[in-house]
Amino acid sequence: MHETRRIEAGESKPDAFGLSLVGQVQGESAGRVLKKVRSAWSIIASWGRWSDGKEGSLQTVDDRELLVQLPDWLTEAFEESGDLEGWLDEIFDRDWIWWGSTAYGNQLKIDISSQSMPTSTWPISRVILAAGGENVRVEDWFRSEGR
Repeated sequence: MHETRRIEAGESKPDAFGLSLVGQVQGESAGRVLKKVRSAWSIIASWGRWSDGKEGSLQTVDDRELLVQLPDWLTEAFEESGDLEGWLDEIFDRDWIWWGSTAYGNQLKIDISSQSMPTSTWPISRVILAAGGENVRVEDWFRSEGR
């Protein structure tokens, strides 16, 4: 299943290794913040990664063309911080994909499937924080054989 379809697929964990990003939400529902993150990540996932074999199409796209595709709340966060270029580099160079997500109480959780370690989660953490999440922590997990 392609990453863009996994974003709406719901809660599940891949068969091998992955990470869970857990963020706190204050003043807004975790479900609403997760919906914002899913919406933005659907766009981001559609851009692909270098490892997806789309190098040629990605190299010719201007950063501003990508920025206008993102929701206003995320573009404003990048304009304030000035870290768009570094974030885009990590987005395209990442070795993981979105696998599942859920919101419960005042927390949201996003599971990612990773192909290697260490894994940089800064690109997705940045989106969670911009959407209204706080105190994002990363937990790793391994699936044992036969489970």
